[in-house]
Amino acid sequence: MSLICFGLLVGSLELGARVAFDRVSHIGKRIAGEYSLAQSLTPDKPVPGRRRDSPSILILGNSLLLMAVDLPALQQKVAPNSVRVSRFVIESTAWLDWYYGIRRLLANGSRPDVIILCLDARQLMSPSIRGDYSSYYLFQVRDILAVARATHSNLTQTSSLILAHYSRFYADRDNLRGFLLNRLDPEYMEMMQEVTVWGGALPSGAEIERTAEARLAALIEATAPFGVKSILLIPPGSIAGGKEISTAATRVGAEVWVPIPQGTLPTADFQEDGYHLNQRGATIFTPALAGEMNRLAVSLIAPAK
Repeated sequence: MSLICFGLLVGSLELGARVAFDRVSHIGKRIAGEYSLAQSLTPDKPVPGRRRDSPSILILGNSLLLMAVDLPALQQKVAPNSVRVSRFVIESTAWLDWYYGIRRLLANGSRPDVIILCLDARQLMSPSIRGDYSSYYLFQVRDILAVARATHSNLTQTSSLILAHYSRFYADRDNLRGFLLNRLDPEYMEMMQEVTVWGGALPSGAEIERTAEARLAALIEATAPFGVKSILLIPPGSIAGGKEISTAATRVGAEVWVPIPQGTLPTADFQEDGYHLNQRGATIFTPALAGEMNRLAVSLIAPAK
């Protein structure tokens, strides 16, 4: 009887996490919806002598992308070229999260024509992952051991990643805790959100080039066999490293977009943390990104030969 009660409890928690939490959490609902859309993308197969009808571009990233790009405005600016633009954002993610996330999306049948990965230099260099949450949305089971090795995870942490891959409740427990705290003690949560946590110092320029070269090559290796073009998008900000990343990209034949160079926008275009763009900054960056995407669209919709 106790086992039956325990099973019912676990099942109820899992069902609640998969259904109820998305109904009350704006962030949870957004992530679940964008994840589902990203998985469902299929290619507009080219026909010789005919223009592409609706090629698709999938933009992946974290809060930098979320704050920097007005998605409806971007879609509207690119729509005249008949290009479908989708977004999949998970906050607090970095290179390892998305490298393995891209592998999973493509292995599960997602086929956008282009994947644009939005990360700054520090996130591209990062050896860390979001944790259990990434395991649920971004990691394949077969990649978890590779993730564990890359992050120097111990046996307990690795086991946690495996469990989180199958359990939405387990993977989402930190978000659920934050959601409840926000409802029960909003002043505390507001204070915590005002605390800015900065990453460590960037490595030397030579190390940035070496790491970027390896990771950009891995990105191409992950996407090219599926006929998917990959692009790294560097958002505006004060984090250096763009020059070194562009140099590395040239060596491996990767494409890097820097629509607005680092250090160009004034502090008035950023939020109080000095890191994320505010609404004013987004109104500047979004058209700049749309310009790059419209130039890309010309090649995507050209008649197939």
